Amino acid sequence: MKTPCVVGEVPGGKITGGAAVESCALLTTSPNDLLRPIHDRMPVIVSQRDFDLWLSLEIQDPRELAFLFRPYPLEEMAAFPVQTAVNNPKTDAPGLTNPLPGNFSSGPMAPSST
Repeated sequence: MKTPCVVGEVPGGKITGGAAVESCALLTTSPNDLLRPIHDRMPVIVSQRDFDLWLSLEIQDPRELAFLFRPYPLEEMAAFPVQTAVNNPKTDAPGLTNPLPGNFSSGPMAPSST
């Protein structure tokens, strides 16, 4: 299976009040049918086959990349319950995204039931 990539932008650091501020932006789009029950948007995910296009320095017209902002195919994703602690950005612990017992979607990314 080829690995997709979540799309974002990391602009150069800004100076605010004399201190450097590191920032980034995560680009979002409308959700696919798998994620729609969970949230009203999802990250833009670029397939590995489109990496070169996304990273190309030759693209001058952003409209040439517009098709990449479509919802990622649900057939290439899975959804499963995880700990609610993932909702707190201050929480950083191993296992937060390990699947909990519950309803799993099917697909190549679905966790094994064994």
